[in-house]
Amino acid sequence: MEPLCFPRACTSWEAQQSSRQWEPGWEANVAEQDEVLPYTVLDELQPLGKTTVTKDEAAWLDTELNATFGGHPDFKEEHWEEMRAVLRRCKGTFANTPHDLTGYKGKAEHNTFSIPFKDESKAVYQRPRKYSPGEQEIIDIHCKELLEYGFIEPAAKHCRHVSNVVVAGKKDPETGLWTQTRFCVDLRGVNRHSLKDNTLPHRPEELYQKVAKARFKTTLDATKAFHQIPMATEEDRSKPAFWWKNQLYQ
Repeated sequence: MEPLCFPRACTSWEAQQSSRQWEPGWEANVAEQDEVLPYTVLDELQPLGKTTVTKDEAAWLDTELNATFGGHPDFKEEHWEEMRAVLRRCKGTFANTPHDLTGYKGKAEHNTFSIPFKDESKAVYQRPRKYSPGEQEIIDIHCKELLEYGFIEPAAKHCRHVSNVVVAGKKDPETGLWTQTRFCVDLRGVNRHSLKDNTLPHRPEELYQKVAKARFKTTLDATKAFHQIPMATEEDRSKPAFWWKNQLYQ
């Protein structure tokens, strides 16, 4: 089978060099360039130049669909109408609040998740850590939300496995600065004892090839994704248990 090929589009760096090749001494200038980024299949999918959408451009909120439209210069009014029709047809797919989540509804064999250990007699136990007042406030906010929406529950007092919570730094998606925080559970001990899963996700290049001819390309994010697949057994549910205010939750 012949490999799938794309029309070769110039990268911005190549376009710059092409325009400079007629300048005296351009070879020396090229030699002094910074390290060139490696070529990827993304270069084939990206047109020369980049369209930037700013917040100042017109946008409006569709209260019926709870979605914001507008701002992209290449989208026409008929495109927005087509998108509204798709969103209305798939309205049950989107969750406006965690209460709207229904959990995974795909294939039956993927409806539950298990954490098999190399030796099930082994226990993973960490003593409670101390946190600063700022860290404790962040932990309380996240745990109260998870408890309110039913994503966590008190664990049994005799639970053999328990890990600690970690407050990690997170980049602001707009500014790129480390001004946000992420609530995590330190499950490195659980990972060391669990069996390796040799199932690999698709490579990005393979996914790009599958959608290369698509008219529109959309990025979707599964909210609370790890909480949408229930654990297979009570023992599996106890393995990621963690401390919160000297109490066990899972």
